[in-house]
Amino acid sequence: MELGDKIKFYFGGKEKEGVVYKIFSKTIYILTDFNHHKGKVIRRKLSDLSEEKWKKKK
Repeated sequence: MELGDKIKFYFGGKEKEGVVYKIFSKTIYILTDFNHHKGKVIRRKLSDLSEEKWKKKK
């Protein structure tokens, strides 16, 4: 995963798509567009981006 890569993540129970904005050792910042807020930056842990973890929570 590098800066500028497009990735999918879960937000509010739905899958969203965004662009990697910053990367740290355990945290990633994703730049994404919402209906009323264009260019919002979302912070996620790298461990939270795996689909297996999301499917277990459902």
